Amino acid sequence: MQLSLDLALTALVEEVHKQRPRKYVSVADVLACIEHESHGVSTFNSHDQQFRDNLAAARKITGLSDAQIVAAVTINQGPLIGKLSKFRCEPGYYTWAKGFGAKFTPEEKLLLSCSFGLGQKMARWLLTGLQQKEYMPTIRQFMSSQKTQIMYCIGDLDQLMVGTKGDKTLAFARYNAGPGAQVGGATYKGYGTQVAAGAKKFEELLKGRGT
Repeated sequence: MQLSLDLALTALVEEVHKQRPRKYVSVADVLACIEHESHGVSTFNSHDQQFRDNLAAARKITGLSDAQIVAAVTINQGPLIGKLSKFRCEPGYYTWAKGFGAKFTPEEKLLLSCSFGLGQKMARWLLTGLQQKEYMPTIRQFMSSQKTQIMYCIGDLDQLMVGTKGDKTLAFARYNAGPGAQVGGATYKGYGTQVAAGAKKFEELLKGRGT
């Protein structure tokens, strides 16, 4: 894969990265993860093939119409208002969301079961420790803010790297597949090694830029 620096995205990652010191994760690590998860773009165009694929998958999982899904994943605040958040509905999380019954609408249950944005953070894991009344405002704010998406990506990656004692390939694998990913496993050999190689390339690009 041919990688290049998006100057605006790189500047935003650097800004967020500087706000809090991290033990392991670098700007290059974050750029590589974001590139792999979302190609460095937090929104969909309605003509994107990936959008059409994810829309069809969400329709199959939830039974919602295309119009209902589009309305649910349309950003309703901030500078990205009116754009389609980059989303992916996961069936296991939809099963969890259905457990709330009438407390949430069908569209809200869709949001509870999706990952969003630059780092494709699962909405479910944004909500730890929050009251249910805070769930939708929190998800909506996350969908609308690239800065918040980067902040979570940095924090999640660094926590994983602490847990793997600096084994970044394993940390990347666990970012994608959870704690069950192990050294030498399929996700390690696939996702983990690919993102680690991307991080090395981004490090070279940053150094070449004079960073």
